Amino acid sequence: MSAVTGTKLLPREHYLNVNYGIRSWLLTTDHKRIALLYLASITLFFFLGGFFAVLIRLELLTPAGDLVQPETYNKLFTMHGVVMVFFFLIPAVPAVLGNFLVPMMIGARDLAFPKLNLLSWYVYTAGGLFTLTVVVTGGVDTGWTFYTPYSSTYANSHVILTALGVFITGFSSILTGLNFIVTIHKMRAPGLTWFRLPLFIWAHYATSLIMILGTPVIAVTIVLVALERLFRFGIFDPALGGDPLLFQHLFWFYSHPAVYIMVLPSMGVVNELPFSSNRDTTEWRIQPGPITVKTAMPARDELTSAVRAGTGSLDPRDDRRHLQLSNEVWLDGVTLKRFLLDVSTLTAPEADDKLTRGTTLTTRQLHRDAQGELACLLSRNRCLGEARPEAGGVSGSRLLAEIGG
Repeated sequence: MSAVTGTKLLPREHYLNVNYGIRSWLLTTDHKRIALLYLASITLFFFLGGFFAVLIRLELLTPAGDLVQPETYNKLFTMHGVVMVFFFLIPAVPAVLGNFLVPMMIGARDLAFPKLNLLSWYVYTAGGLFTLTVVVTGGVDTGWTFYTPYSSTYANSHVILTALGVFITGFSSILTGLNFIVTIHKMRAPGLTWFRLPLFIWAHYATSLIMILGTPVIAVTIVLVALERLFRFGIFDPALGGDPLLFQHLFWFYSHPAVYIMVLPSMGVVNELPFSSNRDTTEWRIQPGPITVKTAMPARDELTSAVRAGTGSLDPRDDRRHLQLSNEVWLDGVTLKRFLLDVSTLTAPEADDKLTRGTTLTTRQLHRDAQGELACLLSRNRCLGEARPEAGGVSGSRLLAEIGG
């Protein structure tokens, strides 16, 4: 007994105590440590952007300019937007919670490219240093959207340095998105099929697609602004033969879907909260509906931005045509969602009892109804959930009602 009492138990080795020292943190490839590095960096930028917001609100206490001059106010407003959008809102959840939880939730030891993951943090930090340099040396006053031709011709502040910081940070998003996509595709645990993935993983998967598709567009747009400002190329400035609306098309092709980079990961976090308790999680396994919504919303915005760019107009009178075309694809997405819901009921064993209990639905009926939904989708018919005798089964609307009941 005395020998056991005198033995000192060592703490269990984990990611916090496996190594000590600054070097072990700066050269780590552990996804959990990299997530904490992101957390520290993003928190720093959050407080910096919040400091700018406090100054803005203090200036707005009275109508007169008591605290800062109008030029300084414009710089505070711009720096607040740049820091909060590009260095806090966009990377906050994917870079921190995504890096920390995605590998563990799919049964992987780490992300697919650990060194690339560490590189993404260094790239993010490098872009942040450029932005901090702008803050120290006088700021920028173009607004966080960098609208032309003011940003490319008339602004006297540090536009190029700020644009360079945002440009570099964009590569961090691309590397993170690429890492997540490859990890989710190739490193899932055996038996963890797509429809068994948690909604948190699906949310980050959809976010990663937006990062890879949209971020290069904003990067190229910022480079074009810098080229026009430095070498007077006629790209966006009408005085040089350019088109200022072209910048808006390119900018919002990324920035409109970027809203979902901010909100989809948060929706994934919220989706996980009800199922951390002892509640019935039967419906959790029938996921195609929420999955399709999560992936279709940013796709619809990408489509709308592409249609606007293709027609070359931002005239509000053209909104009806843009909305009509994007809604056609959106409605087909709703049909696809119901088709996937029908098919998933054939492969979700935990849902069989709830689907068939108290109803007369059979597997054959569900299968035939799924075939009808698919035929409806392929023929681009707008029969969203109505009963179709030719399908030989119940409608998608009735199936949803049966599940909900």
